[in-house]
Amino acid sequence: MSTEATGRKLNEQEKKKFDFGSWTIIYLVAVLFIFLSLTRSTFLNYNNIHSILFDVSVEFFALIGFTFLIIMGELDMSVGSMFCFGGTLMGIFCNTYKMDAYPAIALAMVIAGVIGFVSGFLITRFRLNSMMVTIGVMLAVKGYNWMMITRMTGRQLPREARSFVMNKIGSVSWVIILMIVIVVILEILLNKSRFF
Repeated sequence: MSTEATGRKLNEQEKKKFDFGSWTIIYLVAVLFIFLSLTRSTFLNYNNIHSILFDVSVEFFALIGFTFLIIMGELDMSVGSMFCFGGTLMGIFCNTYKMDAYPAIALAMVIAGVIGFVSGFLITRFRLNSMMVTIGVMLAVKGYNWMMITRMTGRQLPREARSFVMNKIGSVSWVIILMIVIVVILEILLNKSRFF
């Protein structure tokens, strides 16, 4: 149990003790990694490791924001709906309004960001319950999203939009590189910045 929960300060001996509980997930991942390395000959193959990191990196951009909310003691139930909403909105821009892929992606991100900002403003400014507000946003966005999806039936996104996350810097996907950079920066900020 954390000192924040108990209100008790740790003494010097307790501070020196290693907190095994907070490292449990690291141990489990390490054991699984070793097990798969020993039992699957292709597991340590570059393409396989790259594929695992790529799959993780795509979800990372939602999870990192959710992690910070949990640290602050808040919840956002609309994350999944907003992910879907952004993708569908980008498809509408490309197919209905004939926008190029990159401007459509940028505009969809801006609109999703504005919705998130409004939710955050309502929660912080008026002290509203974050779960209740984001459930409302989730339902509204999900309903609007289904309306847009019906307009997309039988249509395909442009190749540039579908290959956006597949672009590489050298032989590494750019989203993997961005994920690593963000993790390093945020870890430094969490440890060094009073604001974070």
